[in-house]
Amino acid sequence: MPPGGRTDDWRAFRYTLASVLVVMLAGPSVAGVMRPRADGLVDDFEGELRWEPRADGGQVPEFALADGGLGAGRCLRIEYTNGPAGWGNIQCPVAMTGEETAVTFRLLVERADAKAVMHVWLMEGDGDGWLARVRVGGADTLAALLGQPVTVRLPLSDFSFQPRGNRQPALRDVNLFVLGCNYGDFAALVDDIVFELPPEVSARLRREEDLRRRAVEEALKSMDWKPSQRGNIAIFRDRVPPAQEGVFSDPEYIGEVLRRDGYAVHYLTASQLAMPELLRPELFDLVVLPYGPRFPGEAADSFREYLRDGGRFLSVGGYAFDEPYFAVPGREARSIANGGFEEAGEGELPAGWITERARQGVTFRRVTDTKRTGAAALEISVAPSAPVDWYILRQRIDNPD
Repeated sequence: MPPGGRTDDWRAFRYTLASVLVVMLAGPSVAGVMRPRADGLVDDFEGELRWEPRADGGQVPEFALADGGLGAGRCLRIEYTNGPAGWGNIQCPVAMTGEETAVTFRLLVERADAKAVMHVWLMEGDGDGWLARVRVGGADTLAALLGQPVTVRLPLSDFSFQPRGNRQPALRDVNLFVLGCNYGDFAALVDDIVFELPPEVSARLRREEDLRRRAVEEALKSMDWKPSQRGNIAIFRDRVPPAQEGVFSDPEYIGEVLRRDGYAVHYLTASQLAMPELLRPELFDLVVLPYGPRFPGEAADSFREYLRDGGRFLSVGGYAFDEPYFAVPGREARSIANGGFEEAGEGELPAGWITERARQGVTFRRVTDTKRTGAAALEISVAPSAPVDWYILRQRIDNPD
């Protein structure tokens, strides 16, 4: 309910909310929900460019979509100039099941120095990686492949594990596919990057894709979704545990206000918020979160994806996301311990957290003089002289599933 009840203040509330919407409904949307695909496709380069430079201290190659060169359609052209570091990488988001058997792609080397090579990295979210050098037959330099279109096949068994994160191998946690350029200048075309999958895994993924598609179709049909010139707005409405701080807003009343201003309003449950194929910017221009600090943990990944792809949200009823909860019984007990760094540990680190690679110029410490909520926060200081490297603060989580 707006301040002062539902009489004269309703108009002020309505116009304030409408002015916020004018700003928040603007912005691009780019499709892309990352799940393992039944066909194993990583990128065929026929859509928008999904690759970006990897900021790891190397000499980033130039890259762009190109027409032809490797048959019909488009491919990716990479032009690398070797620098002092001896490497330069580009990356794109990817998802894996952990059951893949190989990586394949087509390659045409246009020119290459004698020492130029390529590598493929599969990077896990925690920083661990898997590395393989690009080889075709006995040739492992790009100069040996000059001018000949070839198919590269790298069995997953040939990838070496590179412990740079939690040091626990987990291919299913890979979220970045990295093309590495090394040791010499070259220009090359890459196309049709694919993960090979066992037939039974492809069949399972295809069934899962069909189930998700039907679930989205049924949800949209039940809410009578249709394009709206004014805008489609989703409001989170569900049974939510009481919050320690904040006062929940009324999702029904917010919906009433928005409908009076001409917006198409739809209500989503926690389970629907957790469906990335449903929570899309092209379906919902704005998501309203009326429960302030309370947000369903199951929906965290899909909500982040929605925002990355151009979605917008408005939170009312208290500080957003301060008190996440899990609808599945038992999940809350498995949340990260001391995630707010409230408890002091030995030395300067918060309780439960450790660092293995502290070096001169990089420090992690718990502080109490700079914080937004609670008693403490984590301060990370990086001196200009600190080398480019992995600096990791972590904690052990038992039985995270």
